[in-house]
Amino acid sequence: MPFSSQKSIIGEDLNGNIYHIYEVDQTVKLIYFDKAEEEAKTFSLCEHSTGEFDAALDSQNTLYVLTAVSKGSLYLSVFHEGSLENHLLLDDSPSELLNITLLFLGETLHLFYGIVTDPKGQIEIMHHILKDEDWETVRLGTVSVREVLHPFVVFTKDSQLYFTYYDTDATGDRVFLRLFREKEGWSSPIPLIEDRSERKIFFDCLPEEQKTLHLVYGVWEEGNLSVQYERGVLDQENHTFLSQKKERLTQNANASYPTLILEQNRLWVVWTEYRELFSVYSDDHGDSFSPVYLWDRSKEKPFLRYRFIENPSLTERPYRLNHTYGTVYPALSFLGFGDLTEASPKEAVAPFYFDEKGDLEKMDPVGFDKSQYPLTARNRKRNLPNHRGGFSGEDLHPIKEDLKSLSARLSKLEKDTDLLLQDLSAFKDRFNAWEEKEKNPDRAKVSELSDTLSFELNAINSRIVKIENYLKNRILF
Repeated sequence: MPFSSQKSIIGEDLNGNIYHIYEVDQTVKLIYFDKAEEEAKTFSLCEHSTGEFDAALDSQNTLYVLTAVSKGSLYLSVFHEGSLENHLLLDDSPSELLNITLLFLGETLHLFYGIVTDPKGQIEIMHHILKDEDWETVRLGTVSVREVLHPFVVFTKDSQLYFTYYDTDATGDRVFLRLFREKEGWSSPIPLIEDRSERKIFFDCLPEEQKTLHLVYGVWEEGNLSVQYERGVLDQENHTFLSQKKERLTQNANASYPTLILEQNRLWVVWTEYRELFSVYSDDHGDSFSPVYLWDRSKEKPFLRYRFIENPSLTERPYRLNHTYGTVYPALSFLGFGDLTEASPKEAVAPFYFDEKGDLEKMDPVGFDKSQYPLTARNRKRNLPNHRGGFSGEDLHPIKEDLKSLSARLSKLEKDTDLLLQDLSAFKDRFNAWEEKEKNPDRAKVSELSDTLSFELNAINSRIVKIENYLKNRILF
């Protein structure tokens, strides 16, 4: 079943109540699972969302949800025990806002977001601190990014903020860390990843005990993505990071959205690949990793990558994570780590390409015996263009026709999906009219079905639009 990159948030408070925040039809919604009453309630938080939103829980089980809406405005929704309030924080920003992040350090609420100052990738990072009902503003500087999923990742540990961010220049891509404490303020940047030879995309970061910092990121190479892991020791006094281990965990394929999870003493690295979910684990703090596992339910059920939030008083946890994978509402559950009876060892597949002489070469440095992997008729060398003589129009014609066909199919799918969304909207209107006439409708069942269908259709539409836009930007004929 498909993986959707649509943003979703899941959280838990001190009473075991569950919060699920997501967007559908440009409206940010909250599904609140009340543990005591054993029921779920749905709330509409903010309309006209741009798709950028985030949430945080405080020690009093109050939920804060920040949403960017059209025309550059920011709305803060505050939810507590069924009561909802909305506040306008920013009005009519002239630039696009992205990577909104909301979190608590102690009892203080912190807000981060990026302002696009140049369409080519210049982003100014803003930090706001809520103090006595007033916001204090800090400009953290400007970074340059390319296709990185998140320009920065922020989390808390040991009474300080960890702000990890990505920056690029003409020499390559790097990742830095800045630390924030209430009294000392911001530290100077600490380089974490300085290897500029690799083109990086996506990244995640997670601290462990004894100043250990785990990093994971995607490496773009020859049109493929692989997952790279690094571990090192953070010396805050000297503002240095000593790298101890670096290892590529996957073959060159389509490995995306790498995610770090600490489950007691076991470190997991989880990622998506061809719309399925895979992971490896380490029981020795990243010195060595297990074989790759495929999580069986990712083949059967739709799943998402969730941002995970919780009441900051919940310190005794068997796991530590910033994000996690899981199935979609109404059957929410984690995927990608834990009980391995729900996973299967991934079968090794030999990646290959043709060198400039036309010979089959291994793509993975670990290597495969190419004689054990015969080519299919479609991929045999004699059916490929002559690399030495260049590509002819005759060589490119079948590829161009395939791409045109694919683009047309995607356009049709987009139109069909739009019609489905229109039908769903009409269904909601009919349901609302019917509800007014009926005294005791079974609202829970119909509402649950409506929200589930709407969520899944919106996720499908989002994926198709992204793929179509990708193709449009690259098909020049």
